[in-house]
Amino acid sequence: MVVNNFFKICLISIVFTFSSPVFADTYGEGAYGSERYSGNNSTTTAPGAPTSVIATAGNGQARISFTPPGNNGGATITSYVVTSSPGDISVAGSNSPIVVTGLSNGTAYTFTVVAINSVGTSTPSATSTSVTPSVPAVTQVSNYGGGGSTSGSSYIPTSLINKLNTDLSPKPIIDNVINQITQNVQSGVSNFNTNLVVGAIDKEIKTLQQFLNKKGFIISTTGPGSIGNETMKFGPATKAALIKFQKANNISPATGFFGPITRALVNSMLDLKTTDTSTSTKTAIVSESGSSIYTRDLDINMSGADVKALQQFLNKKGFIVSKVGPGSVGNETELFGPATKAALIKFQKANNISPAMGYFGSLTREFVTK
Repeated sequence: MVVNNFFKICLISIVFTFSSPVFADTYGEGAYGSERYSGNNSTTTAPGAPTSVIATAGNGQARISFTPPGNNGGATITSYVVTSSPGDISVAGSNSPIVVTGLSNGTAYTFTVVAINSVGTSTPSATSTSVTPSVPAVTQVSNYGGGGSTSGSSYIPTSLINKLNTDLSPKPIIDNVINQITQNVQSGVSNFNTNLVVGAIDKEIKTLQQFLNKKGFIISTTGPGSIGNETMKFGPATKAALIKFQKANNISPATGFFGPITRALVNSMLDLKTTDTSTSTKTAIVSESGSSIYTRDLDINMSGADVKALQQFLNKKGFIVSKVGPGSVGNETELFGPATKAALIKFQKANNISPAMGYFGSLTREFVTK
């Protein structure tokens, strides 16, 4: 009887203890303190806003650099989105910097950046300083590095001139690139201004495809990319044709990337005031007799209507560029290759033009056109 009473007292004490307000306040309500002892207090949120947003103006575009937020919200940041004002043009990217294209030259823009993770989007960053896109100024270039100078102005900045001097030597080729692009700028011809890679979609890509097709570096024989069916998408076929063009013009590395060097050379070859497939009169006017009026020096690896006219002239005068295939009579091309150079050397020697090096300069040009 005493034992039973003892157990009853103990049981009552235990029940009282677990149901008392003191215990509840100390250890929480419910089984083992409910959520207070769940051990899971962490939460995932949207990331913080990017910082240090800096905008740099370009030609119809701006380059936006920024610093990722210190707080990613507990989840990996998957992308960033830059938005312009005015225009509300938004461009996504995986990291800094992000280039925003499609801007209007002469219009002032500011930009904000947001970060995005699996939970959501951050608040916008602080607004960048205002920048105004514009066409690059035509600046004086007086020295190429490695000797030589030119008069007049050039569209190409000095830093690119130095690279052209390395990648597009000999110097007469650089002279032509600079002079022709300057003519384009002064005549209102729209030059290429954007780096282009596989996957890009841009109106300049259609122009590039038209250029490559016209120069014989065919994008496609039928369907999209073929002559008259050029598109705005930079796909594998465009890359393959561009690689052929780069190799033909000794642009290294020939990887199919449409960057500053390739862009400068292509800009130098653009027809002035014409975009059709007819022969341009900017470099050569071919008469019925086969003689030509030339307005530039020609050398190995250059291309254009004037090169074709020169091949026609040499073949007609008996200094055969090739007996069969490209360069032969009736199959003259626009590419100044080794066969054209060899035929030109023979012509120069036969006419006592010294030095007979196969360079179509002012002396040879004057002799041919007189």
